[in-house]
Amino acid sequence: MVRYRKRRQRRRLFLGNVYMSSSMQYAVTVVSAILLAGLVFSGVLLFRYTAQQDLIGQSKQLIAEGKVAKAEEVLRRLVTSHQDSYEGHLLLGKVYLELGDRQKAEQQFKTASTLKTKGGANTQAADVAMSKLAIAQKNYDSAEQFLVEAYKKNKKDTEVQRALFELYDSWGDTLSTQDPRDYTAIIKKYEKALKYVDEYRLEDSVKEKLMENISTYAEDLNRERQYQKSIIILEKSLKYRYLPDTLVQIADAYDRLNKLDESIDWYRKAFDADPNIISIRLTDVLLKKGRQLLDEKKPKEAQKYFEEAEQIGKIANIPLDVLYPVRVADVQVNATVDNETGEFMPNIKVKVANESERDINFLALKVVIMSGDQEITSIKHSVASPDKKLPAKDKKNSTISLNIKPSEPLNVHSLPQRQILVKIYIAYNEGENQIWKAKANHEVVIRDNKPPAEADPPDAKPV
Repeated sequence: MVRYRKRRQRRRLFLGNVYMSSSMQYAVTVVSAILLAGLVFSGVLLFRYTAQQDLIGQSKQLIAEGKVAKAEEVLRRLVTSHQDSYEGHLLLGKVYLELGDRQKAEQQFKTASTLKTKGGANTQAADVAMSKLAIAQKNYDSAEQFLVEAYKKNKKDTEVQRALFELYDSWGDTLSTQDPRDYTAIIKKYEKALKYVDEYRLEDSVKEKLMENISTYAEDLNRERQYQKSIIILEKSLKYRYLPDTLVQIADAYDRLNKLDESIDWYRKAFDADPNIISIRLTDVLLKKGRQLLDEKKPKEAQKYFEEAEQIGKIANIPLDVLYPVRVADVQVNATVDNETGEFMPNIKVKVANESERDINFLALKVVIMSGDQEITSIKHSVASPDKKLPAKDKKNSTISLNIKPSEPLNVHSLPQRQILVKIYIAYNEGENQIWKAKANHEVVIRDNKPPAEADPPDAKPV
């Protein structure tokens, strides 16, 4: 009896153990299934997220490369597969704007805004989407309100900052197409865009547009003789681009205000930045300042400016005819032949004028007489020397008249043709290394020495 009881107890214990093991196995199975489902679901989500980011990255790359149509195909595929992709709809809206389809762009921006508004987790993103919609509709004031509100919520939100950049850049572009242009407003918009830019390529593009508008605005102000206002806006622009052209514009504006000291300072800055381009302008204003000091009876001070002008000219290899311009004018040639001997003595009359701000210490003139391709003779004449300078323009005797003849008569029978070409050159130096600069050509038909009764009327001209 005792054995039977013990056997029954052992059986119950065994069955209980079996029962408990089955329950535990069921529980483990259920938990495992849940975990597996979770892992699978997480994997699906991760795969969907990765695929979505791949398409977004691909589309951004295509946009950066200017392949907007290709980007549109990728983004359409993205929003079809992932209808809840806020960034996908936002990018597709931008692409449609690039393609000129504003209606489709607005639809995408509305969808993006709805997605974020429903989510409620990122209200700044909803503001960004609404701002894009407003920009597409050219309602920049409304777009600015959305983005300023979003910026107040989180100033470190890079998406909001990027949207602010795009707003002000687009706003500036739109204002630039309007006529007449409000340059003050355009400049302010581009300056605001630079405040939020986060990419060098985009920053460089905005600065280029900003500088172009500032330069044009300054030119308009100069035409209106608002030189001081022009100087202010140009000086302000130097913090964006330190350009020699801008320095020259400032220097030129001061020159027009007759503030030569300020003008020289700015030309010097421009010369330091780009000597080859600025040297001529700087030497010109230095000579002008020297001339002013001479008029004020300050020759020693004037000499310093003249010497600096010469030094800069040598550094930059400026031709002397640029530093000391000379005008050769009123060329007249009388070439009448003696019918019996065939001889004639050309008489060349010419006026030489110093058009520089400084006296010329040395100047030579050369007359070359040619017939066809053959040089017949050449005549040199001294116009100025250290003992007899050619005075600066506006001074007495700054223009002189010359009467030049060959040392010996010419013979018409030795000429290839019955006409001559008179070429006139000038040189600022002497000796074997003399450099001649062509200034005038004058072609003349050789006339017969006719009796008075057969002479041409007074108003007759050579052919």
